Amino acid sequence: MTTVDPSQLAVITAPADQWIRVEAGPGSGKTEVIARRVARLLDADFAPAEIVVMTYTRAMAAELKRRIALHKPDAVPCRGCVGSQCDCGGGGRIFVGMDALNIGTMHSLASGWVRSMLEAHFDRERDFGRTMRAAGAAIVEMGWVTGPDFAFADEAMVQTMLGEVRRRLGKKNYRVLRQIAGLKLTGAALSARPVEAELRLMLRENGMVGLDDVLAMFAVGVEATRGGWGRLYPCLIVDEAQDMAAPQRAVVDAWRPRHALLVGDDGQSIMRFLGAPAPPLPDGYVTMTLGANHRARPELVAYTNALRATIASAGACSPLVQAASRHGGGSVWEMEPVDEVTGIVDVVFDLVSRGVRAESIAILVATWDEVTHVVEALRRVGVDANIPLRRGGSWVGAPAARALITLMRACERGSITAIELAVLLRSTSLAAGIVSAAYEGGRSLANEMRERGTPVTGATHVAGALLLAHERGIGILEPDPDPALVPALNWMVQNPTAMVGDFLAWVDEDDFVASDTTDAVTVATIHAAKGREWPVVVLPHFVEGAMPPLWARADEDVSEWGRAAYVAATRARDLLVVAAPMTYKGAQAQPSRWWR
Repeated sequence: MTTVDPSQLAVITAPADQWIRVEAGPGSGKTEVIARRVARLLDADFAPAEIVVMTYTRAMAAELKRRIALHKPDAVPCRGCVGSQCDCGGGGRIFVGMDALNIGTMHSLASGWVRSMLEAHFDRERDFGRTMRAAGAAIVEMGWVTGPDFAFADEAMVQTMLGEVRRRLGKKNYRVLRQIAGLKLTGAALSARPVEAELRLMLRENGMVGLDDVLAMFAVGVEATRGGWGRLYPCLIVDEAQDMAAPQRAVVDAWRPRHALLVGDDGQSIMRFLGAPAPPLPDGYVTMTLGANHRARPELVAYTNALRATIASAGACSPLVQAASRHGGGSVWEMEPVDEVTGIVDVVFDLVSRGVRAESIAILVATWDEVTHVVEALRRVGVDANIPLRRGGSWVGAPAARALITLMRACERGSITAIELAVLLRSTSLAAGIVSAAYEGGRSLANEMRERGTPVTGATHVAGALLLAHERGIGILEPDPDPALVPALNWMVQNPTAMVGDFLAWVDEDDFVASDTTDAVTVATIHAAKGREWPVVVLPHFVEGAMPPLWARADEDVSEWGRAAYVAATRARDLLVVAAPMTYKGAQAQPSRWWR
């Protein structure tokens, strides 16, 4: 984007000492606005190190760095540019102070700062300053960590720990999901949350913390500085602010910056399953709205405006009417095929046959099971499909993939803990291979895993880690491996000299695809598609039972899936295909309550 509209300009040029909440609808150019706002703050004599930008993905952080460099007058030509892998992001110019800017995901930034706070508390030899020492002391007082280093417990580990938690607590019928939500909220009132309390105890026993625990620790540390953190980092910008849950909100409230910019849209809030929503913002924030849609053509914008009005009338979000800045109409096709797959496959096949590039088409569904179902149907008619790899509803969540990733993380550290062993044993085939080998060799399971880990200690090559993935194990070396492992296997074949750390970095990326096929239809869950866009988007299951799902009984769940429908529809630029099949999962289906 080379120009800005009046609503964008108002945000970019706002006074540097204001707290601003920006309502940024789909395609409204919020990334460009954030980049230009940062450039404006730098021109207003804020040092790069005083500015913090918290994003939702690593990919967005890299894109912001690239755009900020383009808008800085003192950006210099990049020497030895290596394209998108370079700090310039392929833009060819780089801002000389880019390294000092604090741009990243909230979890990654908080994790680094928490480790520094803890180091300041435990290392009395070095001068970390009063602010960092006070923060570190407050975190240690929480009792969640006992030293400056800790490991994160991924979702697979947490789920495995729950089995042991239930055993320890007996057969009491605790509402486990609500208790786990508490783990992601705060550490207060643990006596009222027995599942959370026991889970925290197990985490401490294994030197681990939950992913969102680091945010709770960071918020406590920041609050302990009594405003000192806001003086160190006076400019705070938060992207996707609508998805802030209590831990993220606690960080923002404790920060007390001179300037705050929170950018988001409550109509696109579809991550509430990660924790309870945060309370409304306090007084002091000025609200601004980015009202134009620069992504979609007019007919699509009119359709999504109507969809938004329907969802808003149900109380699921605030109303928002966007104006389309593009010209040329666009198209919305509404269909009622016989079943949930055949009609959509025919449409995609027809589009590809007429010259539409497959890579410009995305099919968005609610669950990972539906992704695999659609991919198989496409491949039967000769259409290649790519699967975006995202944590929410992606192959990374499959049991075999979780086992492999946990194994790789253990290999990287050169050790396998009891919890990691338990995670691996959740895979039946892997358990069979390990148990068999241990039995034949007369060794315990733990010793068997340690022995298998010997070849990768120090070397940490992916090839070495594969020695652990025995052919009787998780299936990496089998002729017909578990489908969830195919993306990982493809990557390993393409990167034969890669290290385990390279593999984990690939897994941790937020936006990439599993296939090496360049021209392929993207099939993804709606949550995995957030933040992306395509010329053509197909929504094949716009029926009750899928949008919203059958299990969405509570009002908040139904509202969440209303917003998910809006997010899905607004991923399209030129053509949106919405289908309400007559049958869904073998039963007669009714169009979704949001069907026009």
